[in-house]
Amino acid sequence: MKRINFKNKILYIFALLIIVTVIYQAIILAKLSDVKQARKYIEENSKTCHICADCAIFSQKNFTQEKILVPLLVWGPNNQIQGFRESLYIANALGRKLVAPPFFPNWNHLANGSSVIHPWNRIDMQLLTKHYDIVSPQKVVEICGPRITLNLSSGIVSHDPNRYAIFKKYLGLDSWSNAFVFPISDKTLSPEEENRPLSNAIDKTYLNSIYKSDEKCVILEYPWNSIPAYDIFVQLKSQKMKEEYKEVVDIIKNTKRPAKGSKLKANLKIYFLNIR
Repeated sequence: MKRINFKNKILYIFALLIIVTVIYQAIILAKLSDVKQARKYIEENSKTCHICADCAIFSQKNFTQEKILVPLLVWGPNNQIQGFRESLYIANALGRKLVAPPFFPNWNHLANGSSVIHPWNRIDMQLLTKHYDIVSPQKVVEICGPRITLNLSSGIVSHDPNRYAIFKKYLGLDSWSNAFVFPISDKTLSPEEENRPLSNAIDKTYLNSIYKSDEKCVILEYPWNSIPAYDIFVQLKSQKMKEEYKEVVDIIKNTKRPAKGSKLKANLKIYFLNIR
């Protein structure tokens, strides 16, 4: 039996380490490629829309007997559309109707009242309302009154205080309570884990365990990535997609940007409506 000398042992170990490193890097690159494709899928369905003055189409149903969820969106245009989609899924899971909220131009834009983007200029409401009952933002005070008393926190913190004021003004709200419900309440977790943002909103049982409330109207504060894009992409590649992800994919397909009207035509129409 041949003996392997010390030098050969070192070379053998070194070669083994190189092989393990190459395999590990290949796995990481494959994972990153999937994440990149997942983000691309979300972004391709979240492009900033053209202004569409004719797209303010909402359900004409009477929502006075319904429970309502109003999302306060965070960060940039694509993130806001992603948050809107997640809000629709969460509203459905909680047995609530979703209000179409105001959108904002950029993630760090110090917005004022005139720079708010109407929801029908970000989402094709004609397409969306064929599949879901969406509440007009102009109906919030009529249904909820001027004060909403409960915030459902996503665990995400925004450092743009202007959004609160603009959000209230756009919806006609006077104020809302400082009562918050946070997504993580497991006391066995560390403080760092306990304060992490919501990331498993796909689980409807869990959503109801943390967010179920008798309050008629609630605000969902800063929804984003509570159903991770990578998880959606994995399900899209799967031969047997889970039912809850089928619902998410349907929401994505039905929240396209408006396809009707040109930006110039819409701007002119909005201008002439404002000067009447």
